[in-house]
Amino acid sequence: MAFGGFPEPFTKASPRFHQRWQREYEMLLTREDVRDFSRISDLKGMEHLVKLLPERVGSPLSVNALREDLGVHFQTAANWVEILKKIFLVFTIRPWHNRSLAVIRKEPKLYFYDWSFIQGRGERFENLMAVALSSLAARWTETGLGDFEIFFIRERGGGKEVDFLLADRKRPVALFEAKTGQSEISAAGKYFANRLKVPFYQVVLNHESPAEYPGNCFVIPAELFFMLTG
Repeated sequence: MAFGGFPEPFTKASPRFHQRWQREYEMLLTREDVRDFSRISDLKGMEHLVKLLPERVGSPLSVNALREDLGVHFQTAANWVEILKKIFLVFTIRPWHNRSLAVIRKEPKLYFYDWSFIQGRGERFENLMAVALSSLAARWTETGLGDFEIFFIRERGGGKEVDFLLADRKRPVALFEAKTGQSEISAAGKYFANRLKVPFYQVVLNHESPAEYPGNCFVIPAELFFMLTG
């Protein structure tokens, strides 16, 4: 949670070293890698974008809002986000949908590969889970177990939402929610578990032991969850 998943800052576990390393990492990607990878001349604008994105983790990403904050055209802002994905600074997950549920279909959520960029404790923990689940889905796909992908699910109009949905060939397999302290099963988790007929796992930071609840719902301590996901 504190130092991210990159080996050097993680093993040193020094706040001062981590801050210096992260600044150099950000500069390397946004200046050298972006310059080598593309023809972008507005590197300052790209750096500004990287500063804006952490506060948008955990919410559907509005490129139009980014465009307004950056003072650039819509397509420019969209292209810059795609470049940050290609240099592996960030990644996005799409909303899951089908015809039977009234859920959003368009705006993705954005996360960082280095979750220590995120300041809010809840948002940072959600970002960490996004990395772990995406890695798990990729590993299961690569080993031939299926064609797995991570989504999120959210009702239209800002209603019920669950952080993550694991699917195999777009078919729901399980739902996951990141919580920093709440062990009581979320109403949204129970609702979507019932509608989709899949288990719901509420992963709670610093929770002591797993527990099972009615409706195919479970609480899992974060430590156990990350051991299982690898």
